[in-house]
Amino acid sequence: MELLNARHHPKHLQSISKAEELLNEAFNAFQNEEPSFHKIFNRNGYALKLYRKGKIEEAIKILLDGISKLQKSKLSNVDNGLHESVLTYNLAQCYVNLNRFEEASSAFERLISMDPYYPENHLEYAKYLINNEKYDVAYKHLTYAKDLNPYIPETHSYLGIYYLAQDSQFQLAKESFKNAYILSNKSYEYLYDLLYTHTLENDYEKCYKLIKDHPYILEDELIEDFYVNISIIEAECLLNIKSEEEATAVLKLALKKYPRNKFLLDNEKKLCKETL
Repeated sequence: MELLNARHHPKHLQSISKAEELLNEAFNAFQNEEPSFHKIFNRNGYALKLYRKGKIEEAIKILLDGISKLQKSKLSNVDNGLHESVLTYNLAQCYVNLNRFEEASSAFERLISMDPYYPENHLEYAKYLINNEKYDVAYKHLTYAKDLNPYIPETHSYLGIYYLAQDSQFQLAKESFKNAYILSNKSYEYLYDLLYTHTLENDYEKCYKLIKDHPYILEDELIEDFYVNISIIEAECLLNIKSEEEATAVLKLALKKYPRNKFLLDNEKKLCKETL
């Protein structure tokens, strides 16, 4: 029942407080048992609730305690390794949230040492490293992830980010963003980076055509950031290949949907200045 309230119910039926209550009720039922998988993973679930409530330090203490108990338990080495990797992944995410770089890196490296052949572990670590501009180490883990599974779009996307940050590797960045887009079955999520590379080459015709290959892209219920980014880049294309009026119209349409969005307002103001 706690999983229903925490994750599996529709969002309007989810309740963190109810999930927390049920987790504690279940944990109390285990009090007379020796440390076990069920007790440890009950607390792992409770740590997740603390994480979502912003109580990261409390979550870290629970996860470290669980890892310690797993390491001392009589479960088989296979079971221990599997369960410990789950807790270690969650621990790494806690440190990432607090941007405690050394501890996050240590947790990721421990996680990878437990399961070096799981590409998502390398990918998650690489993402954190790139966000901290540790590009060389990030590239090593991205190539590991790609070698283990070359069909994960996000790996190619982050390779594109890596190449874009390097001098004279623009074509590799463009190729990586294109691979991410294609592997994702041309998902909106990976479209913007590819569009952006076309604008860097001043290839506005190709960029605009790619937008129009998704005829309903700005009519769907997209998250605000994505809608805004695509609107701005479409306006840039129209400004360069068609007219100022059409570019302005795209921004005004987006502002009807998100009238207080700073990026839309800034771009509209900039466009107005350019057309005076």
